[in-house]
Amino acid sequence: MQQVQGKTSPPQESSRKSSNRLHVVLAHTSRYAFEPQARLARDVGVSRSTISRLMNGQSRPSFDLVRRITAALEKALDRPLDPRELFSPDGTYPTSSGCLLCGCHGCMPDEAYDRWGRIKPAFQNQKPGDWTRFPAPEQAASNP
Repeated sequence: MQQVQGKTSPPQESSRKSSNRLHVVLAHTSRYAFEPQARLARDVGVSRSTISRLMNGQSRPSFDLVRRITAALEKALDRPLDPRELFSPDGTYPTSSGCLLCGCHGCMPDEAYDRWGRIKPAFQNQKPGDWTRFPAPEQAASNP
């Protein structure tokens, strides 16, 4: 909160929000399959609420937090990650597919299935892996 002539006002919207695809990467790991936010918070040494605010785009991570999160996810995926693949100021990422980033050949999120294991109607026309797609920088520039 900022103090302006004795009044408290929230920070400007652009300074608070950030884009990330942590939920996609966490969904591709067995380590974070159960209680992903709590486990990631423990692994990087922050509170669960810090991870929750970050994942919901309500805060921007510090450089040190980005470094620690990237290291934890690299360990869980057993592959190197560029931090720019996880966090973006404008919602674009060098690798548009989260599945490709994580070494997956295409999958559907758990939410796509009902309790009997059938695809829900809302996901029937989606191809495996499409739920993880984000615009690449060149795509975003051509689609203002």
